[in-house]
Amino acid sequence: MQSGGTQQAFEFSGDDIYAFDDYYAFRTDGAIGEAYQQLLALNADHGNRLVKSFAEARRRDIRLYNELSDSFDNGVEFTNFPDGVHESGDSLGKQLRAVAKMLSVRNDLPGLPQRQIFFVNYHDWDTHNTPLDSGSHKVDYLDKCLGAFYDDLVQLGIENQVTTITLSDFGRSITPNGAGTDHGWGGHAYVMGGAVHGGDIYGRMPKIEANSPNAIEDRVIPTTAVEQYLATVVSWFGASSGEVRQLFPNLSSFQSTDLGFMT
Repeated sequence: MQSGGTQQAFEFSGDDIYAFDDYYAFRTDGAIGEAYQQLLALNADHGNRLVKSFAEARRRDIRLYNELSDSFDNGVEFTNFPDGVHESGDSLGKQLRAVAKMLSVRNDLPGLPQRQIFFVNYHDWDTHNTPLDSGSHKVDYLDKCLGAFYDDLVQLGIENQVTTITLSDFGRSITPNGAGTDHGWGGHAYVMGGAVHGGDIYGRMPKIEANSPNAIEDRVIPTTAVEQYLATVVSWFGASSGEVRQLFPNLSSFQSTDLGFMT
């Protein structure tokens, strides 16, 4: 869903974009720095496709870092995000603050993209050995970060144009394993935005209890496919029905192709 046909992804860390400062990018001393400079100077006729692809990607990154840093300098500085306590890498609040700042300069971005997807990470949900007490409850921090992000969208006047969704590669087991929980099957996702029919649950809520009729052993059986979930979002994003089916070839296996939570 996030693979663009004409644009490649661009990665940056934190809430500031600086000119490309890779460790070897501008070094001229030593064999490694010299080899890197030679890579950046390669022309389009280079015979090795791997080397050529690497050089082109690096040159593109340098160009985008410089172009985006100029736009980012004029962005709105949001200060309402909570500090992260459980995250590895940049906290969720710091990442969402960067997205909000990027959206504040959306009309000045190189190429004026009409549609954008921002991907942020919130780690450490693998609760094999994590007691589910108040000291380890991650949903509270997620709630505060999403609330702060939505307030910023309202401040920018684009809350109806931005939809925030959550994705996870697996759920958790129903019963504890003694110190935490194990991997599961079914899970839940949050969808937030002014274009969302909110305040409701889409899909069937399972019984979260021992010997649940909605589980095999202690793994919840999914009743809604991720294809249905993402197809609904992508349709709102502007994809035609044909494009949606091309993106999700398994969508025809399910009765509903639109879950109805988007306006």
